[in-house]
Amino acid sequence: MCFLLVLMTMPALSDEKFSQCVMQLKEKAGAAGLSKKTVDILDTAIFQPEVIKLDRYQPEFRKTFANYINSAVSDARINQGKILLKTYAPFLLKLQKNYGIPPHILVAFWGLESNYGQFLNHFNIIDSLTTLACDDRRPAFFTTELLATLTLMDIYGFKREKLVGSWAGAVGHTQFLPSNYLAYAKADKGHSIPDLWENPKDALLSAAHFLYKLGWRPGWKWGREVIIPKGFNYCESGLLVKHSLSEWRKRGIKTVFNGTIPDNTETAFLILPGGHNNPAFLVYDNFNVILKWNRSIFYAVSVGYLADRLNNSAPLHTALKEEPSLSKATIQAIQEKLSAMGFMDGKVDGIPGPATHKAITAYQQFKHMVADGHPNADLLQSLGVVTK
Repeated sequence: MCFLLVLMTMPALSDEKFSQCVMQLKEKAGAAGLSKKTVDILDTAIFQPEVIKLDRYQPEFRKTFANYINSAVSDARINQGKILLKTYAPFLLKLQKNYGIPPHILVAFWGLESNYGQFLNHFNIIDSLTTLACDDRRPAFFTTELLATLTLMDIYGFKREKLVGSWAGAVGHTQFLPSNYLAYAKADKGHSIPDLWENPKDALLSAAHFLYKLGWRPGWKWGREVIIPKGFNYCESGLLVKHSLSEWRKRGIKTVFNGTIPDNTETAFLILPGGHNNPAFLVYDNFNVILKWNRSIFYAVSVGYLADRLNNSAPLHTALKEEPSLSKATIQAIQEKLSAMGFMDGKVDGIPGPATHKAITAYQQFKHMVADGHPNADLLQSLGVVTK
């Protein structure tokens, strides 16, 4: 209830300030060489308070790893993905030949991004991106995306009503931001204009091109679930520590079938998205490619796991266990405590990135706790942080 009240009482941008901002955006669009007809589309932009609310509070209550991956990789999504793998098999195999991206990886992205085209969202992105470009949180980023949207209109003749997407401006079956649409979208043979909204083949082709350009390594997995030996030093986990597979093998890491890790110089990170009580993964270079698409570790693991399930791999070996669901405010309180005690050098922003993981690990080690870098209930109690 308090959460809803905060949203309802949040001040909106005044009509005068929004109009002034639109005029400034029109000047930037004109200076970028866009046509007057397209620039004048900005005069139709409508301020969207809901978009500001979603930008501020959408990540406020962060899902745990267990409920995130259970939702992202549901039985229904696996079953539908397998049907689509068969439906589009010849096309997907052609994409694999041309770009090196396996079919099950492309279909996994499709599933995570829009549930295979079922959720294309309802915001007109001229309105949402203009709103966000006039907001004071990330105006430069959203101005760039707005100008990319206008450029798409100039190049492809897209009408305002076609430009529907997420509150943050992502569009189509694979939810491309306008700048990525501009840089990586491709049209399948038979037409010249890539249509990510109504043509799944265009969306899949564009996704394959995007992943290729991001550096996907053909023939390599994204990662694998592994078993960690008793007495393992969890300070070795996280995206700040990389070892060769030979080194992880020496440290006793094994496959879920109790097999040995390959003895070679290829490197990997060990990640524990849900802490040491949940599944652990060795992740390779292709995992970092997924993170370039979306910086969320939960998202990246879910794409990889869904892809594995679509490729007939077994479910996770280690049972998922629930941890406390921590809000952004709670994460920020943890960061503030760790910073005050000298454990954290990074930004206090409520976002649990690598710097926060490192700080939590250092504190846990100091307190002789299991130092997995995960903000669990024991950490909250030790720091005296109350969930908010």
